[in-house]
Amino acid sequence: MPDYETFEIVESTIRPVLTDWEEINIGQTKLFQQLSSSSDSLDLQYIGNISRTILLKLSEIVYVHEKHKPENETILVTPDKFKNRLTSYIITELAGEKNKELRHLAEASIVSVEKSIDLANTVTHKTDVDRTFAEVCVIGNIGAISIIKLIHKQSRK
Repeated sequence: MPDYETFEIVESTIRPVLTDWEEINIGQTKLFQQLSSSSDSLDLQYIGNISRTILLKLSEIVYVHEKHKPENETILVTPDKFKNRLTSYIITELAGEKNKELRHLAEASIVSVEKSIDLANTVTHKTDVDRTFAEVCVIGNIGAISIIKLIHKQSRK
C-alpha cells in the first residue's frame, strides 16, 4: 500500500481539453498563452476575463432553453446568466435512474462549475491578483469544460 501521508504531486501538466467546439478550443489556447506570458497582476486579471468568456460561450453552445429550462422559474437563464445555464444543462442531461451515479458526480460538478465561474469573476476583478489565483482559475475552467464535454458526449448516445 502506498504511504498517502507522504504522497505528493511532483510534476503535473495542465493542457487544453480538445472539444468538438472550435471556439472553446481557441479560447483555451488563448487562456494558456495568457497564463504563460503573464508578468503582472493586470495580465493575470485578463485570465479571469478569458475564463468567464469561455464559460459564457460554452453555455451558449450547450444550453437549449426549451430542453434545459430549470424547474424553478425564478432562476434566470438569460445569456448573461451562464452559471445558471450550465447548472440547468447538467441537471437536465443527467436526469433519470440510469444516470444516478453520474448525477451524484454531477452534483459535485455543478459546484465545481459554479466555483470555477466565481473564481474567474474574482480573478477578473482582483487588482492585486497573484499567479496562484490565476492558475487555479485555469484549472477550474479546464475542469468545467471537461465536465460539460463528457455530459454532452453522454447525452448524444
